[in-house]
Amino acid sequence: MALRRRHGLHEGDVLLFNAGLALLELNRIAEAKDAYRQGLERAVAIGDRSGFCVGLAGVASVFERENRRELAARLVGVVESFTEEIGFALTGAERDALERLRASLARELGSRLSKLVAEGRTMDVHAAVADAISLAGVDSPMPEATAQQ
Repeated sequence: MALRRRHGLHEGDVLLFNAGLALLELNRIAEAKDAYRQGLERAVAIGDRSGFCVGLAGVASVFERENRRELAARLVGVVESFTEEIGFALTGAERDALERLRASLARELGSRLSKLVAEGRTMDVHAAVADAISLAGVDSPMPEATAQQ
């Protein structure tokens, strides 16, 4: 409740996003993706702009785990841009997860990361949220090791 009051997040969003984060930490990717998707859908329904930030950051982490790294990097840019625009800051576990995501993407994407994040910073947040909800409902591609064979 304190998190909701402090940041304007709504209780239902907080519960779904916390579930998504916990499931991601347990490597239960499909369930985490579903929790984040539901949280984003709820944030859209009630106009919870700070929920957009938390949900997009979570979906980006899911996409990175599914080897959709370029999409994840663009979502990082959207999150960074929109948090600045609305004066919202990720805190605690969400901030730490975003920092781990950025580090992982930097290792995997190298110099391309900056360009992809910059592209994300120019995206419309509402379009990014709609795309994230839609793409979170799609099965992940084959793992890279399998796809390269």
